[in-house]
Amino acid sequence: TSIQAAIDASSPHDVITVAAGTYYEHITVTKNLELYGQGWGSTTIDGEHTGSTPTVNILWGITSSTLISGFKITGGGTGISATSGQDGGGIYMAYASPRVVNTWIDNCTARNGGGVFVLSGSPTFENVPVWNSQAYQRGGGFYLYDANVTMIANPFIGTDGTVLFNRASWDGGGLFMSEVTATIIGIRIWLNTSDMYGGGVEIYNNPYRVGMYGNFIWFNSAKTIGNAGGGISTYSATDLDIILNDISGNTAPGTGGGALFGRSKGVINLNRIINN
Repeated sequence: TSIQAAIDASSPHDVITVAAGTYYEHITVTKNLELYGQGWGSTTIDGEHTGSTPTVNILWGITSSTLISGFKITGGGTGISATSGQDGGGIYMAYASPRVVNTWIDNCTARNGGGVFVLSGSPTFENVPVWNSQAYQRGGGFYLYDANVTMIANPFIGTDGTVLFNRASWDGGGLFMSEVTATIIGIRIWLNTSDMYGGGVEIYNNPYRVGMYGNFIWFNSAKTIGNAGGGISTYSATDLDIILNDISGNTAPGTGGGALFGRSKGVINLNRIINN
């Protein structure tokens, strides 16, 4: 009846299978294990917006032997981004390298990383949609900092890996990245907004390789203050590899409806950039 009770009772490298149902709790993963729900349509972890707390915490020392799969994660933070003082609404991870697979994050709030916040570590996200989440500062969907991150999905199947309807009051409505090494493949980054830079994606102060391949970056917008980079905005990103993406239908009242590249360098090749 409690996922946290099962985690607390487990030994390292145990496998925990969680029955279908909604679990109204906040959980913390402090040991390496495998945690399986019955799919995001069946097994939900709901933080109920009960305070400035992420729904799922994954803390120091967790390795890639930890797998979280088959859940819907919701209700992180207060429900109002301006009052959510924590980082990471749905998932917060620091100095951790788990694999998160087939897990949907929806309706969470935070200061940074409304859906997911990553600080250091080398996590992998495979088919992890983030919807309807908000950050009071940066990264409505994902906030990635000082980490080595892999994000993979199939953009032609269902809701796989869709970053949708997220908002940041500052930068990076869908994704915010800084000082990361990142590989992002097949993600649909749609209908996200920021009030400053990077309605879809903001890459800021990043000396390491960011590779974006085969993503659909559609209908995002930078709306009010910065007015720049509706689809993608970069600043001082010095090792970009942006290839075979579709960047379409994005808007910015100022500069770079589709993309703005500021003080950046790399390979921008074979992209479809239209109707921005």
